[in-house]
Amino acid sequence: AVGPSQSTGKQWYQRRVREEIANADCGFGMRKVAAGKWVSTEVLEEEGEKKYHNAFHRLYNYITGANSDGAEIPMTAPVISKPYMDAAWKEVGATMHFYVPSAFQANPPSPTEDNVYMEDWDDALVYYRAIGESGEKISQDVWVSEFTNLYTALMKAGHGYYPYMSVVGGFTAPFDEVQRTEIMFVSN
Repeated sequence: AVGPSQSTGKQWYQRRVREEIANADCGFGMRKVAAGKWVSTEVLEEEGEKKYHNAFHRLYNYITGANSDGAEIPMTAPVISKPYMDAAWKEVGATMHFYVPSAFQANPPSPTEDNVYMEDWDDALVYYRAIGESGEKISQDVWVSEFTNLYTALMKAGHGYYPYMSVVGGFTAPFDEVQRTEIMFVSN
């Protein structure tokens, strides 16, 4: 095997999605995501165009043994990226996250790389739109258009959300022919 099993990610996705309401007429879905531990890293601006790629590889190193136990930890889905915006909608920072599988939730091994750390996330309600391509293939114009469409649909439906953090979830392996990428806002 090349790396951790992607099937574990599919199982996680099925377990973690406690409730999903997908209404094509309203332009978005809502999903409750249960609390849990995530391994995280900063997306470093000084890494330039490869900053998200490098962040992914720092987390991938963690699950393939760069941790205090040297444990190989199954890959999960989604891989979450959280760009943070200022009032002018300029990206001012970002983080990337892998969910820690249930077998490791109680006592996950500590990361051994300086820029990798563990986080405890609370339950959350997210609003999402699926855009169905690998994030690397999506143009800036499409990102802006899709987040604008999600914003418009949420305002029309009267749903509030935290506006200065856009969330992107990748639900499929990087080389899968059919991709599932979602954009999300977290309810406030």
